[in-house]
Formats: sequence, structure tokens, C-alpha cells
Amino acid sequence: MAQGEPVERYVPGFFRRLYWRLGIPGIGMIAIGLIVLALLIFGFVADLTDRSSDAGRSGSRAGSSDPIEQARVVLGGAHSYDTVKTATDTALAATDTPVTNENRSRAWSSILGVTKNLDVDPMEVMRCVPEIAATGAGMTFPDLAGLCATELSLG
Repeated sequence: MAQGEPVERYVPGFFRRLYWRLGIPGIGMIAIGLIVLALLIFGFVADLTDRSSDAGRSGSRAGSSDPIEQARVVLGGAHSYDTVKTATDTALAATDTPVTNENRSRAWSSILGVTKNLDVDPMEVMRCVPEIAATGAGMTFPDLAGLCATELSLG
């Protein structure tokens, strides 16, 4: 474009008419509106995608926030949800520990911690805790888990 040539020569007809009717502020408002619309559509689609993936996860008992399901996964799916839940709740009740999801999570953390370097099945340790607690040892859950893991590893 040479100096002094009109801009209209290089602008297609539709945009030239739009520019003359709306002016720069009008075109700017349209551009901002289109950007906002694109962001809203993107956010809506992302929200739908998140909801559909959450719905897929709700098919398992309570998803990844359920300590029993987490323990079941760590155990390789070798035990049913109900088996793991019953063993956990029995062990907690035997040690006079309130049966809550937080305490279930702590119990499995203790069990997995004490069996980490041992060739012992964590589920067997969980089943052992009520047996030792019934002897009147008066120990806390983590202590009983350690004692059970030791006894099971020694044979």
C-alpha cells in the first residue's frame, strides 16, 4: 500500500461496510463478545467432560475417596469390597477405635506401613488385629498391626 492510498482498496467489501457502519468501537465490542462467547462454550464443554468422567467413577462404590476401595485396589483386587470392609471394621471395633472413613484410612496406612518390607499379606495382618486385641493386650491399632505383621512374618 502506497502512502496516501485509501484503505478501502485492500479491505474486502463486507468488512469495509461493517467498519463504516459500526466504527472501531463497534467492531471492538463484537470481538470482545465473540471472545467471551468462545470462553463460555469452552467452559461449558469442559464442565460436561468433568461431569461425565465423574459419573463413570461413581460406578465403583465411592470412587477414589473411599478408603476401602483404595485398600482393595492396593491389594490388587484380590478381595471383594465387602470382605475388606468387614475385616477393617472388625479390626477397628476390636481396638475400640470409632469406625469412620478417616479411621479406616489410618488403619490401612498403618497396615501397609508395617508390611511394606515384609513378605506378609496386608489382609492377613488386618484379620490378625482382632485376634490379638481379644487377648486383652490393650494396645493401639498401629501397635497391634506391627505385632501381627511381625508374628506373621516369623511364621
